[in-house]
Amino acid sequence: MKTTITSKSKAEVIFQSVGDSLFQVLQYNNIAGYTSYKRFKQIKDIYANNDSLRQIKVILKNSTIKIQSEILSYMKGDIEIKDKKIKSSSITRRLLGVGEKSGKISLSGTGEVYFKPSFKYFSLIELDDEEIVIDEDIFYICEDSIKINIEDGENLLDKDKLQIKLRGSGIVILLMQVPEDEIIRCKLFNDKLIVDGEFAVLRSGSIDVSIESINNNFNHSDISEKEYLHVYEGIGEVWILPTLSCYEDFSEDINEKQEQ
Repeated sequence: MKTTITSKSKAEVIFQSVGDSLFQVLQYNNIAGYTSYKRFKQIKDIYANNDSLRQIKVILKNSTIKIQSEILSYMKGDIEIKDKKIKSSSITRRLLGVGEKSGKISLSGTGEVYFKPSFKYFSLIELDDEEIVIDEDIFYICEDSIKINIEDGENLLDKDKLQIKLRGSGIVILLMQVPEDEIIRCKLFNDKLIVDGEFAVLRSGSIDVSIESINNNFNHSDISEKEYLHVYEGIGEVWILPTLSCYEDFSEDINEKQEQ
């Protein structure tokens, strides 16, 4: 069949990591299509500010990965899809209705897997017999060697927030709201980190988190985000996104102007 379409991708590899599978971060240095003029202007503004569309590609080599739901774009090869059940606490199952019904998708076999492109940012982590706890909404992909458990928000201001505990050795990919150079890796050695807000997205499994009153008059039954703070203590590290609120405020301002 003759066509003007070439099979060569416009995306280039900007970073990769090798485990049981090969994980690659692809970047589109230019995209020219659009479905509306408004969308066209938004995309051009993003590229004008030296940002780009990114995508994750994983090459499976008789291996298995676990992925977040609804992120798959397409895949080629002998690859099997399964639902992967993950464990959660009894409190989470009872209050939030998750548990046996909750899980991630498992992809097994040999071939190439492409995930949905995004203007958000990807962070790759290599765990070496380590444990981390992350916000559920930043989980993207991990190797099958990583064990996944769901944690409830019992020790957080937002009791409805789900977190994921990842434990073992292998590669993990996270989907972040801010660029990597705006992520602060705050390392603790029997120190105390106090955070006013919901922008601590990752912590070592050895770090304890609790809620503390600003006026030290703690009343667990009457929690207000204006009066209480998250406290992190122990040995390990906490990832915080101090610039996240700026993006959220900016997005709200844009939405308000569009509605006027």
